[in-house]
Amino acid sequence: MTIGQLIIKIREEKKMLQGELAKKLKISQSFLSDIEKDNRMPRLDLACYIIEVLDLNRDEVCDDLKLSYMKSKGIDKIPEEGDAEQQAND
Repeated sequence: MTIGQLIIKIREEKKMLQGELAKKLKISQSFLSDIEKDNRMPRLDLACYIIEVLDLNRDEVCDDLKLSYMKSKGIDKIPEEGDAEQQAND
């Protein structure tokens, strides 16, 4: 799930219109639309504010986004510390 998909999912679960969320975030609705469509990425401070406004758990959001990214890249697991060294020595 991308950050845009996550925002849409949570916003709709909270029965919030896109315009309402944009107003709470103090951004334009068109900018939020671009974020939700994954045409633009929010700055880190805005991403943190979105998490706060939607009352989400930051660690869970980061874990979900990390797993989604890994899946999209065909990565099964996060390498353990030392795995890269072991692969380099093989």
